[in-house]
Amino acid sequence: MDTVNLKRLSDEIKEFEKYLAPTPYENKCREDLFELIKDVVQWKYPHSNVEAFGSYETQLLLPSSDIDLNITAAMNVSARDILSKMRYSLTKKGLRIDLFVPQATVPVLKVSDPRTSLTADITAQNNVASSTRTLAWANEYPELKPLFLVLKHALLAIRFDWDPNYEVLSTVKNGLASYSLVCMIIHYLKYKDDDKDNDKNGDKGDSIKNQKKNHPMTRLGRLLMGFLSYFSSFDFEKNGIGFYSKQGVILKLDHLALKQAKEVHQVMLIENPDDTTSNVARATRTMKQLQAVLAWMHAKLHIAIESNYFRRSLLENIIKVDPHQPGKPRQSLAKYHFPLIRLTKDDVGTCLPSVDPNLFANKNKPVYRPKPWDKRKRVEYENDEDEYHYRPSKKRGYQTFNENKSRSPKQKRMKQNNAKKSVQLKK
Repeated sequence: MDTVNLKRLSDEIKEFEKYLAPTPYENKCREDLFELIKDVVQWKYPHSNVEAFGSYETQLLLPSSDIDLNITAAMNVSARDILSKMRYSLTKKGLRIDLFVPQATVPVLKVSDPRTSLTADITAQNNVASSTRTLAWANEYPELKPLFLVLKHALLAIRFDWDPNYEVLSTVKNGLASYSLVCMIIHYLKYKDDDKDNDKNGDKGDSIKNQKKNHPMTRLGRLLMGFLSYFSSFDFEKNGIGFYSKQGVILKLDHLALKQAKEVHQVMLIENPDDTTSNVARATRTMKQLQAVLAWMHAKLHIAIESNYFRRSLLENIIKVDPHQPGKPRQSLAKYHFPLIRLTKDDVGTCLPSVDPNLFANKNKPVYRPKPWDKRKRVEYENDEDEYHYRPSKKRGYQTFNENKSRSPKQKRMKQNNAKKSVQLKK
């Protein structure tokens, strides 16, 4: 590849990392929201523990990234009860409830701060993956953060014209998780990085041409192109990604996490570095879609690097941002938006089927999702299904109360009197 353009690509990756770096205002807003939720939780459950995980803890975050929290309380309290109490307590503190999924496999409460539009995903009694491993990797591999931010930003913006509901980087829609992307980058840096092999073998026998090719100034560009090329042709149907074998590739049929699975070839396998018997990418079933996107990104960058035509930017082929005047800062927190990149079947080059929406996680789970403009009162039905409904105000219509719902003493007396009158009329 053209060494000059590879150096340009490496410089753009570094500049893009600085562009996405959190500002002091963003750090202060995230810290305030975390402390507010932590104070409310410890007020309700004094001996509980509130742990942050994900991008907030590892600092591998975009400007619009939310906060992931997990509440660990006494063992005799269910996650559903904890989040139900938190919903009302956080509302009194001025936060807004955006989403509540009580009957999911992992109940989730999504809240937001109306002042900053910053969101937080709260779970309870959940064995979340510790961020210690990711933090150790970030210290060992400095290339992890810039490569992750570029790949995550690019994958979040990509959509398919024939399947607009599918998202590449969303486990809810059978896509890839952020931690799985981290594992893929570390796997490539550990097993496929040519610079480390050259350092082990020594540079005495290297020619001047190879030294220019492996120049440190072009390292990030070469790593990005190598990552896209390697995983776009990886055989995910038969093999998985490991961290403790010599080549880093393991057979799916030999892994304990997939021996009892019915559809082994449809599940992506990334061995958990902290527990070799579990699969990090167990929710990912769209490997073909992921590989098609990675191949498209590699082709776009390869054409731009090999072209003699001067381009304003090389990364703009796979990453789009909202234009703003030079010298002015980007938008912060939820105001940071980026245009979507919609791929057609001609762009991808293969005929990919649409992802079955029935496979999406939590599709048939009851969800409480209030609208910000909806000022109606919410009525909670105390039945086994625990569904959530609205009772409109008098101006919008009339809705009968549930028979099982508790009534005031006056309403009970009126009901008893009406029942007596109806019995007398029948007689």
